[in-house]
Amino acid sequence: METPDIVITWEEWKRGREAKRSLLRRLGLDKPCRRAESSSDKRLRPAFGGERGPAFAAEGPAIYDGKPV
Repeated sequence: METPDIVITWEEWKRGREAKRSLLRRLGLDKPCRRAESSSDKRLRPAFGGERGPAFAAEGPAIYDGKPV
């Protein structure tokens, strides 16, 4: 597997996620939007219990199957 050119820390990822949530709140949205379907559904839906990805948490880390995602 090829090493990615860009590497971010967990803290950087959390700051970016909070910035995205802050922008969404300013726009009057309570959560990110998600496409209804994609070509990756065959892989995503079995992995996330019929959903296309983990649930978006309003605050704090996303939780999937009792574990932070």
